[in-house]
Amino acid sequence: MKKILLTTILFLTTSAIFAQEEPVAEGTAGNQQEEISEKQEGEKNRKNRFGVKAGYSSVAVDLGIISLSVDGFYAGLMAEFSATDKILVQPEVLYSRAAEANIIHGAVLAKYYVVENLSIMAGPQATYFIGEEDVDDNSFGVDVAVGVGFDITDNFFADLRYGYGLSERGEENDFIPYKVNTFQIGLGYKF
Repeated sequence: MKKILLTTILFLTTSAIFAQEEPVAEGTAGNQQEEISEKQEGEKNRKNRFGVKAGYSSVAVDLGIISLSVDGFYAGLMAEFSATDKILVQPEVLYSRAAEANIIHGAVLAKYYVVENLSIMAGPQATYFIGEEDVDDNSFGVDVAVGVGFDITDNFFADLRYGYGLSERGEENDFIPYKVNTFQIGLGYKF
């Protein structure tokens, strides 16, 4: 599963690097040409960008009957690659810490701009617990992540995301298997 995720991220990154910008049509009148140029400049700002993000993180262990959660923080790297003028692919790698849990999140999200500065996103997310002796056998899990993002300026943005755990964790001799869900809200900067 890890190899598939890394291969997908590599493929999407390579494909986006070779994406081409549409030229302004010749013979376009003055004001129309300026409007088209401004629109293309705005779209250009959404293409092939890298960034950093950080914020609040909550990790919840869902035991079926009850759910226990701990608060912490996250920080990491992200990128945006344009598929169309409104659809982007956003791979990211984040580190989060909540109580004693250290988690690496790797996600590949499809991002759709509903309006100019507001986007919705969804996609697969892998979670990997590091340095936890009691989750060695099930340290890797798969989630479905959904969220919203808001571009405050061309460079600064805010987003929130919920990751619903699909993988059951816990060893076979544990009497209750559990799932891990995450909630993250934070700020970021795109270069």
